[in-house]
This record gives sequence, C-alpha cells and structure tokens, in this order.
Amino acid sequence: MLRTIAWRLVAVFWLGIGPFITSAEENMALYDCGNYCESQAGQSPKKPLFVETISRPRSADEIKEREEEAVIKNEELSLTKSLARDTNRLFWATVFLAVITGVLAAVAYFQIREGRRAIAAAEISARAAVQQAQTTYQLYALDKRAFIYPFSVVGQYEWDKSLKNFTWRLRVVIRNSGDTETKMFRVGVDCIMTDRAIPHGTPLPEIKTESREGFIPPRSDIYSGVAPHEHKLAITVDDIAEIHMGKRFCYLYGRMIYFDVFPDTYLHVAEFFWLIEFHGDGTYKKSSVLSGNVVPKPMSFTYIQQEGANKTYDEDRFTKENDLYAKESEEA
Repeated sequence: MLRTIAWRLVAVFWLGIGPFITSAEENMALYDCGNYCESQAGQSPKKPLFVETISRPRSADEIKEREEEAVIKNEELSLTKSLARDTNRLFWATVFLAVITGVLAAVAYFQIREGRRAIAAAEISARAAVQQAQTTYQLYALDKRAFIYPFSVVGQYEWDKSLKNFTWRLRVVIRNSGDTETKMFRVGVDCIMTDRAIPHGTPLPEIKTESREGFIPPRSDIYSGVAPHEHKLAITVDDIAEIHMGKRFCYLYGRMIYFDVFPDTYLHVAEFFWLIEFHGDGTYKKSSVLSGNVVPKPMSFTYIQQEGANKTYDEDRFTKENDLYAKESEEA
C-alpha cells in the first residue's frame, strides 16, 4: 500500500502538473504498476479509470447495415434540404402573393374611388340633362302655348220699337296669338254706365266667367258674349250723346281663364278694364229709298285701359284642370 502511494507521488512530481490529470497511457501504466504492487501484497486488482476499446474488423453485414444507414441518413438530409428549400420558396411565394394582393387591393380601391367619381359625374350629367330637357320643354311650351288676350271691341245693334231707334251692346274680340289651341276656355264680360269717371288704379269689379267651356284655335279670334247682358238695358243713342258730352262714362271689363294643351301647366288668366269711346251717334239711316230698311250710321269703338286692372297671369294654386272645378264647388 505504501509502495503504491510512493509510486503515484513520483509520477505526479515527474509530470509537473497541479491537479492529478494523466493520459490514458499513464493511467494504464500506473494501473498496471498498482495492480502489480497490490498483487504482490496479496490484494485483488481495481477496475481501470479509463477503458480503451481496441478496434476489430467489421463483418459484411455490419458494413452493409452501416451503408444502408448512411444512405437513409443522406436521403433524410436530402429530403430535409428539399423541404427547407420548398418552405423557403413557399415563404417568398406567400410574400409575393401578399404584395400582389396589396397591389390589387390598392388598384381596386382606386378603381372604386374613380368609379364613384364617375358615377357622381354621371349623376350630375344626368341631372343637368334632365334639367336641360325640362328647360327646353318649358321654353318650347312657352313658345307654342296658347296666349289669350282681349284685342278690340265691336258693337252689336238692335232696333228698339219703343224708342224707334237702335240700341247697342258691346262684344270683345278675343285673340289667341299662340301656335296651339286652348283648353277649358271660359270668359265673362260686363259693362258699367256711370255719371262719373272711375279713377285709375281701381280694382277690377267682381265678375264670374260663364259656365260654358269653349276653345280658341291657334292664331284665331272669337267674340265674347254681349255687355250689357241681355237681361239688362242696352246702350241707347241718348247714352251715346251724353258720353260725347262727357256726362256719362261706359266701362267694359272682363275675365278670361284657360289651360293650354301642355300637361301639368297652370291656369292662365287674362283680365281687362276699359273705358269705351264711341265714334258715331248710333242713329240710323235709310239703306234704300225703295225698301225703306234702316241701318245704323257708321259706328266704331276704341278703348282706354284703366291703369292697374289690365293683366295676364298664372294662378299657381291650380296645376290641374280638376282643381278649377274643386274651387268653384267650394265657392258655390
């Protein structure tokens, strides 16, 4: 035992190292020396600290098995590399697809925005076209619609047996200067004989139009009913003489309403208020010595408009023909 320790101390001192570290050959030498010493001392040898395996020739089966394992490992490595390569390609393909998707999304966004702008522009253009069409239609309707106004005044004479002379009633010549006819035309006229002149600016006296409807062809004239009305006294030659002397005054007034042929238009109204001037005395003369028939002497009429009472306008409260009947029913 003491001999073994002495040999180990010599070995450590000879190698010159601090910790007890030896190589495999030195350990084996020390092991053999120790075993020899212990065997001489009658003790059993200890197990070595390190065991060196001595190579031996491999059999054909082992070589084949190793080759197969190497082939399998190479295939696994090749497949792993291929998988890594395909995964890398898939990653970049995904990145490329994401980029393309982003580009397509951006393109789609701009297309949608431009599409909305185009739609908005188209709507504006459509509204402008509709407005232009409506304006064109309105201008066409204004240009072609019926336009009614009182044009002149004429006289209608009657032989009065009691007065043994002519009496007179007045009619208004109503003209349609438009290129289309009227619809639901109505007119009402009346006459006032006064001893004093009516001041200018006096409103039109209340008057109702006739219930009968008619129409005026385009660019044509018609006559109104008579005034004074048939149930009233007519204008006599004495009235005419006083009118010439400025002692009496004859006023003719009236109101006309109508629609034009274009749909959804307003009710058109024309009103007049005239001071009538008589040119002639209204008396008679014999037309023939043989026949003994009498006719009035030449007679004509002119008028002076009363300021503020002559106008044409549209009643925007009524846009349909039926509304006129509804209003008249309410008034009745």
